[in-house]
Amino acid sequence: MKEIKFRVWNPKIKKLISWELIIQECDRLSLLSLDGWKTMQFTGLQDKNGKEIYEGDICKYFFYDNPIGEIDEVKYFERYAQYRLGGYPFGMDGFHDCEVIGNIYENPELASERGEGGLNERSHKE
Repeated sequence: MKEIKFRVWNPKIKKLISWELIIQECDRLSLLSLDGWKTMQFTGLQDKNGKEIYEGDICKYFFYDNPIGEIDEVKYFERYAQYRLGGYPFGMDGFHDCEVIGNIYENPELASERGEGGLNERSHKE
């Protein structure tokens, strides 16, 4: 069964707050103080190094035998009820060696690594 947990981006202090800290401090946090925070859900998956993969993470991955690899953002697609990377569902044939290299809040510069269009265009369709 998939573990359900989150992390949040606090734009005021520009830091990610872990699920454990949220649970630990939940009696002190008021819902009003969370205004503007961005929630990222755990996908239930880990990258090739054992790091948890969250929605909003930026990953490098390889598709089939492409030696260069791709860089894209992990997004949830409601239409398919699944997390995807570069428009591809996790676990698709040919998809391998996924590695979290950052996230869209702490490392926005990674989005521009793919050139003028930012991240791979496939992830922005649908």
